[in-house]
Amino acid sequence: MSFDPYHQWLGIPTAEQPPNHYRLLGVAIFESDPDVISNAADRQMTHVKTFQMGQHVADSQRLLSEIVAARGCLLQVESRATYDLQLRLQSAGPTKPTPSETQSDKPEATTAVSTGRRPHNQSRKPVLVVSAMAVVVVLVSAGIFMRHGDQDVNKHSVQVSEATATKGSELPVKEASSQTQEPPESAVNTSVVPESKNSSELITPQDPSSPSVDVGDVVVETTNTSPQSRGDAESVIATTPEPTTAKTTSPEPATGGPTTAETVTPDIAAQPLTPFDLPGRLPVPDKADLAAAKALVKELYQPEYEQAETLEQKAAVARKLLVAAQDPGNDANGRYAMLGVARIMAVQAGDADTAMRAIDILDRHFEVDALVLKQAALQAWAKMPMAKERRAELAKRIPPIAEEAVQQERYDIASSLLQLARDTARRAGTVPLAKEMATRLKEIDGIAIKFAGVQKALEVLAVDSSDEEANNVVGRYYCLERGDWNRGLPLLARSGKARLQAFAERDLSGANPGAEQLGLGDMWWELAQQEEPGVAVQLLVRAHHWYAIAAPNLSGLAKTKCEKRLAEATVAMGGVKGGRTTSNANSGTGLEFDGTAWIETDLKYDGKTPLTIETWITPTADRLQSIVANCHGVGLSLQVGEDGKWGFFVRDNKTYQGADSNDKVRLGQRVHIVGVFDGRIVRLFVNGRLQDAVGTMTSAHKVANFRFMIGADPDFNSRPQKHFQGSIDSVHVSLAVLYQKNFTPRDPPLRTPATVLLLKLDEGEGDEAKDSSRQQRHARIHDAKWKKSASKSSPVASPNP
Repeated sequence: MSFDPYHQWLGIPTAEQPPNHYRLLGVAIFESDPDVISNAADRQMTHVKTFQMGQHVADSQRLLSEIVAARGCLLQVESRATYDLQLRLQSAGPTKPTPSETQSDKPEATTAVSTGRRPHNQSRKPVLVVSAMAVVVVLVSAGIFMRHGDQDVNKHSVQVSEATATKGSELPVKEASSQTQEPPESAVNTSVVPESKNSSELITPQDPSSPSVDVGDVVVETTNTSPQSRGDAESVIATTPEPTTAKTTSPEPATGGPTTAETVTPDIAAQPLTPFDLPGRLPVPDKADLAAAKALVKELYQPEYEQAETLEQKAAVARKLLVAAQDPGNDANGRYAMLGVARIMAVQAGDADTAMRAIDILDRHFEVDALVLKQAALQAWAKMPMAKERRAELAKRIPPIAEEAVQQERYDIASSLLQLARDTARRAGTVPLAKEMATRLKEIDGIAIKFAGVQKALEVLAVDSSDEEANNVVGRYYCLERGDWNRGLPLLARSGKARLQAFAERDLSGANPGAEQLGLGDMWWELAQQEEPGVAVQLLVRAHHWYAIAAPNLSGLAKTKCEKRLAEATVAMGGVKGGRTTSNANSGTGLEFDGTAWIETDLKYDGKTPLTIETWITPTADRLQSIVANCHGVGLSLQVGEDGKWGFFVRDNKTYQGADSNDKVRLGQRVHIVGVFDGRIVRLFVNGRLQDAVGTMTSAHKVANFRFMIGADPDFNSRPQKHFQGSIDSVHVSLAVLYQKNFTPRDPPLRTPATVLLLKLDEGEGDEAKDSSRQQRHARIHDAKWKKSASKSSPVASPNP
């Protein structure tokens, strides 16, 4: 009998191998408490380390690495959300939960939920508390969440942790108010939640028609029967489980919130929705399997390509092949072959748009390295003879691809592309761009040298997560080089550097609104005054984060001080590059909307999945206006209300259920706004802080047949109305619940497996906004103007041609 470290060391039987992250750590499935996760990981690692000196040292090292990776994934909010989403949907059918999944049945109360939007002259009164984790308990009991053994759910061997515990996250809840049938600008709710025969029973709804649709139009309404298998990665699987009854205990009140909890059983159609599983990418076909498909493609299209007399005619053949490749009737081998040949034809014809689109579609369907393919295409074009004007355009295309490489920490590719951009700009006579690329190249080469040390430190942490020097190296890199405080702060808290560790621990503990938040901003501000400029600017980024959160809760001299430092930090932050912060972070560098502009998209929402909409914006008006919406009597809207407050509204069969902000919009201040809908609860976050949670959906969401608009709301004739005024830097739409508790916003937002639209609007040109999700959605700009960052000395092309 062969040695089994999972079973003999950790007690995980063969039937449960390879274990998922939760099983590996020995915690309940979908556990979210960072202390529980961290302590469990430490316990497992301590035990496994006792076997390091024996004959199974290699097994010990491998297991330690897996435990570190599991802990890192589960401690980081975004990676845990992504992992949980994939974990829930990997299995084709329910299985018996593992022991670790049933250890804790008591849900953790994390969100105070209100029963409707109040009139503005009414005070808030405690009504009920619904635990967000109760959803997990119900689904586990129903046999929906299964054990999964695929360790490829998170492909990174090492993840660094993120702590999200904050103080004062509880909210007073709202009572229902007088009824109206008006759209969300004046909607208030009076709907009564129907009584259940047994208030402890939650019934998972049955979806009569869960369609399989082509990923090119993810949310098209269809009436197909549900897919029977997840083996077809070309189809979207959005099935809802069969009706199942499960018992659950009443949730406890959230810490610091109301002292009583009222059990509410919503209508069967208003239950939390099943997360949406976007199709996974297929492996690249085997060469032998691909040969026949390639031969057929060349037989059909090569003669026409060779007979074409001009480059434009050759490009037309490539475009024709690209369209044919997207026919859903193609098998994997045929599609890959057609896309590959179309890419090569487009590169040879000098058609950048078609070549890049072919690469994006390949990346969407197959496990290819899109960065390497784009790099090869750009290098091939740079060698071609062309007029100076065309070469100048080529030079503009390169930097955004280089920045993609920077975000992925692939500095070798980034450096190569920046050199190419510099040299191409010089040949084109575009001196300002050449100088800018030379400066950026120097910056990236410096970061690359530091990153080599970071990689060594990461290897140390994979074996010993408590190593202080390794924590210091990696923590400083992510916080002070990359501006990724979510990843870096937990590491600095274990760095052993007395002052920095104390500051990180204090930051991670969170703060109550107002003076405590101001104190955290002051802490990082004062440290920035003592550091050299390169480090100081990232410390000011963190100070700015806390000042922006504190400002609405301050008054008098404290408020004046906070606003003054916000303005000064904004000026200093104008030079920040390459991290997860943006240039001129408080001034709004994105697409400018003048009150008549909007973006039309081809994205619809069918109400069968959870939904998260997040955006970075800078408003310049506090009147009624829509940010992202598809409603007029139906649908939903993320908006500014008539009262000047942020709001997120979702329509049920009676009225709009709305969550609104505690404070009014602050004109000219850049802000992160998030609306989350899980099928029952409507949540609104401002700068990562939960503002409101309304749980009175009495039916399923009343969907709109309109496509989403950005910066406006469609009327009954699909014409834009309620135009937004200000600037929008990014819009991220995801078919999953990304946030339930307070969090630190990502800037720009990160793509997840559930992302269906991701627009990064801080730089670009033309009348089409590039979608950075893998869904290749269209977003056409109407009258909005690109605002160039003050730190940029020359135009930069849109991320993808």
